[in-house]
Amino acid sequence: MQSKQRDMDDLYAGLDIETRIVVQQRTGEIKTLMQRTAQDLIEIGQKLVEVKVRLGHGLFGAWLHAEFEWSERTAQRYMSVAQAFKSDTVSVLANAEAKALYLLAAPSTPEIVREDAVQRAEAGERLTYNTAREMVQEHKHLYSAPSLRPSVCQAKSGPLLAETSDTPISAVPGYDGDEWYTPVEYLEAARAVMGDIDLDPASCAAAQEVVQAKVFFTKEDDGLAREWRGQIWLNPPYSAALAPRFIDKLCAEYDAGRLDEAVVLVNNATDTAWFHNLLGRFPACFLRKRVPFWRPGHNGGGARQGQVIFYLGPKVSEFWRVFSLLGVVVWAIFDAQATGENVPCVRSGGSVGSVRGIVGLGL
Repeated sequence: MQSKQRDMDDLYAGLDIETRIVVQQRTGEIKTLMQRTAQDLIEIGQKLVEVKVRLGHGLFGAWLHAEFEWSERTAQRYMSVAQAFKSDTVSVLANAEAKALYLLAAPSTPEIVREDAVQRAEAGERLTYNTAREMVQEHKHLYSAPSLRPSVCQAKSGPLLAETSDTPISAVPGYDGDEWYTPVEYLEAARAVMGDIDLDPASCAAAQEVVQAKVFFTKEDDGLAREWRGQIWLNPPYSAALAPRFIDKLCAEYDAGRLDEAVVLVNNATDTAWFHNLLGRFPACFLRKRVPFWRPGHNGGGARQGQVIFYLGPKVSEFWRVFSLLGVVVWAIFDAQATGENVPCVRSGGSVGSVRGIVGLGL
């Protein structure tokens, strides 16, 4: 506690009088608003934006930690809500769930969905997280380049396609089949289980418009050569040469204790060793529908096969609670000492255990 107070004293000591007065006033107001309802999210976001402008990026992170013990990712959620919804909608959205507003304010959510949400609220409907998620799903055909602001990062394979182009994406010169990104609903589900995403080890700046990890590695960074730590989101390259390498790396980092949790989105490649290594060890959600991956300049579309999401970590009950809304969650039952008719399964690292069966989770 004394260390926290010293950090705050040091931070404020370096500010001019006017800035210190304004920042301390906004700090008190934000702390008061935090104790109230979702209608105050917009006002919190507006005050955070003002403080960030006054302090600048460097001091803003230190102030967040000292005053609230927040990450910048947490603050960004409030600021996104403030930027996505006009002040005259505050009273209309008074009863909306906070998680619903976060999802609706996400950069990948089309503006037409937010407008629809305001209209529903005006008609008296209470906006819950499930309602917001259903609205986003209804408009999934709008997960296109304009709504995801692709100008941040052009596809590494070449120039952006025109939105109205009829050219098959695979016919574009330099097409890279590994460059497909995840829609927001799956990332929001991952955050609901893990909290913040510390690292996305197979990504680019365009994908981060939705993922918003604290750190991400691009192709040029070579995530396979780096340590992975904390809470991980992984949508690995799906090519036959790279998928097993990323899964082996994931398991190695988890077994080494560097990785706290991970949510991993892969194809349901049931004919591969790496898939069975995951299925033999970790809970899995077999998604009810194919994921509509997106990429800059090309509308999202269903994948050629189904997908599975695996969870590595201690919050199995929470994973089941969240992801059972998206598919069927199962977990292999391991018993390394079992004998008889049990089916052997190779674990990561080559050790052999045994699987008694696959069970659906209904925790």
